[in-house]
Amino acid sequence: MGKATALFSVIFPANVLYLTSFLDSLSKQTDQDFDVLLVVDGVDDIDVRLKKHALSFSVKTFHCTGSIAEIRRQGLKWLGTLSYTNVIFQDADDLLHDDRVFVCKKYLAQYNVVVNDLVPFTDQGLMGGSGFWENRLQHETEFSQTDIQTCNFVGLGNTAVRTSVINEIHIPDQIKVVDWFLFYHWLDESPGIFIHDGKVLYRQHDHNLAGLQVVSVERLRNIVDVKLVHYASLVQRFSELMPMLQESEHLKLKLKDARFAQKSVDYLNTKRINYFWWEETEYLHE
Repeated sequence: MGKATALFSVIFPANVLYLTSFLDSLSKQTDQDFDVLLVVDGVDDIDVRLKKHALSFSVKTFHCTGSIAEIRRQGLKWLGTLSYTNVIFQDADDLLHDDRVFVCKKYLAQYNVVVNDLVPFTDQGLMGGSGFWENRLQHETEFSQTDIQTCNFVGLGNTAVRTSVINEIHIPDQIKVVDWFLFYHWLDESPGIFIHDGKVLYRQHDHNLAGLQVVSVERLRNIVDVKLVHYASLVQRFSELMPMLQESEHLKLKLKDARFAQKSVDYLNTKRINYFWWEETEYLHE
């Protein structure tokens, strides 16, 4: 009988240098009853790289290429052909607390979607010892689709889901923030739970699209652009997002004013908030 749980990740040239530390992190899991599913984009020697490690778990690979959306689309379709009950999503440039697999399985017995807190780190070490959103969301907070309308804390690197919630959704090619788009659909019928245990060590570097860094004018404008595409792609099915789309369109125009943009950035950087992904602009609607 095969394993019930898979750990799903995407490997590509920009994060392949972290493969060894990623596999080491997996080998330290207190619960080793899982398979690893690697979606491989442009790393032709992945089998050679994997053979260098004495792995305690099975690794299955699936090669594909394309846009961010296309790769996730193909990867999830591949997952759908397999017979796993649970899937744990993990970015290959991040690391896991030793109990992440165990903790995710425990909560998946009750919930369709489980979200772990993050601990940011760089090559120099951890950026603080507690969870990044620990003071924003209590341990075992239930949340719904409504809670991720204006920002996101549910990513394809810090979540686990029952595979029964993964239905085939068309992911538009222009979508860069695939996780937010997917989870808005996947939370349509049942709540998820946010937990402080089983944390993800969340690497901060230049290739990290969402990041947890200081706000700049460029970043602020990028957040608005991300939201415009996100809401425009969802609003036909989820009409409740129309006000968010209109607010984002209005803010994009306002941010063309350099003085307003700089004033907004200064204001956001003085607030003592550990922002959720894409949340910063919400404080400009106050």
